Amino acid sequence: MQTFDTKTNISNSIKAFQKGKLSQNSLDLFKTLGYNTERQLPFEEKSYSWFRAEFLDDSVELKEDKALTADWNYIDLLFQLSKEELSNQVSLFDTKQVDQTRI
Repeated sequence: MQTFDTKTNISNSIKAFQKGKLSQNSLDLFKTLGYNTERQLPFEEKSYSWFRAEFLDDSVELKEDKALTADWNYIDLLFQLSKEELSNQVSLFDTKQVDQTRI
């Protein structure tokens, strides 16, 4: 029964993307999948140009053509992948590895 409930909850979380706010729907889906985090940084502006100006410098290599940045409509920072964040999660996809960077 629990497997059915889990699948139903995941399905409902995915269907929620049809309406509502993208960032909140994404966080709700992560929570449904067992990943909860308080390390979020909602961006002031949700555009790639703002992200580039605020977070990227010459030391960061981002191939804009491969990342399809011209097609981006929205960007936000929803979570942080760190040992602290991942070690306390209950997940459907738990690999039991954090230090070996299997994420």
